[in-house]
Amino acid sequence: MVSVFGLPATMHFCILNVWKYRKRAIYKNKEEDMKKSDWYMRTYNELKERVSQEGES
Repeated sequence: MVSVFGLPATMHFCILNVWKYRKRAIYKNKEEDMKKSDWYMRTYNELKERVSQEGES
């Protein structure tokens, strides 16, 4: 996804999915949606770290 849309767009996608799955967890499959939300948050943080490291180079 990063290779197609770039880091900023992919990061926005991830953080919006965090919000979506946390909001949806109230009404749907709570455990599964929270796992998805956590995965997107980890991915967002990894991308954020990547941006930070590239900025230092």
